[in-house]
Amino acid sequence: MFGIPGQSISMFRKDVEEALSYNPSHISLYGLEIHEKTPFGQNERIIKWESEHQELFEEMYLWA
Repeated sequence: MFGIPGQSISMFRKDVEEALSYNPSHISLYGLEIHEKTPFGQNERIIKWESEHQELFEEMYLWA
């Protein structure tokens, strides 16, 4: 999963590279979606982080 608050691009890359080191036959990567009626969606700090880090989310998506 990527786009988690506090996650950096280097952390994300490290996690993906570690997963790939196990030679899986398949790997799926999902971006965190924050929905309004969830605890994350009602957390002001999380909402602010998400809006401020949209470019990071996009960078992770494109790197994957």
